[in-house]
Amino acid sequence: MEIFRCQPPPEVRRPCALTIGNFDGMHIGHQAVIARLREQAQARDLPVCVLTFEPHPRAYFAARAAAAGKPETGTPARISTLRDKVARLAACGVDAVCVARFDARLAALAPERFIDEILAHRLQTRYLLIGVDFRFGARRAGDFDLLQRRAPAAGFELARLDTIEHDHQRVSSSAVRAALRQRERLAQLGAAVAKISHDLRNILTTAQLFADRLEASADPVVERAAPKLIGSISRAISLCEATLAFGKAEEP
Repeated sequence: MEIFRCQPPPEVRRPCALTIGNFDGMHIGHQAVIARLREQAQARDLPVCVLTFEPHPRAYFAARAAAAGKPETGTPARISTLRDKVARLAACGVDAVCVARFDARLAALAPERFIDEILAHRLQTRYLLIGVDFRFGARRAGDFDLLQRRAPAAGFELARLDTIEHDHQRVSSSAVRAALRQRERLAQLGAAVAKISHDLRNILTTAQLFADRLEASADPVVERAAPKLIGSISRAISLCEATLAFGKAEEP
């Protein structure tokens, strides 16, 4: 697989079947896009090409907002590194990956220029497959309707892939990030509960030793209190163990 910074140099440019996106995590939705693109590329005898961005556009705008002293707009946590993403794209049968640096120039590029300069001229797109929520160009002004109007003049076919669902939920990198955050919180809770359970076991051991020493006591209050204390600690340990088991069952 070939890897280019932004676009191939002029001497190696050739018509391609293209899709565009961040492809963070390469989940089943991304895999479905690549599979469809490969199918259409083979039918047209075109190489499969992916245009992706580094850094993530949202990370770029969040950094700009932070530098300007504005409230945090939310930087998406990366699911995979660029190296991992490229490796997974290669494993899915992609022939070329173009990694465009997302900077001020690209952020300010009018959507019409994005189509004419990048898609048509530099990447020589002949078939373009996008997702239902794909937006591009300055202020995210470009959309499917604009692509549809300009595709004939730009020289490429245009197609859109519907949302991929799993268990009646939309598959997206955001959903994957949410699942990872949930798993992390469950792991933290599990660690805390495990520590409590460990501490309670130590207390139980001490209480049992203490109760054994008081067995010979003639004080009826002590004789009644010790078994109750041990029983309470034992129930607390059982509750901790049940919580740990529930946390493991709830892991995504």
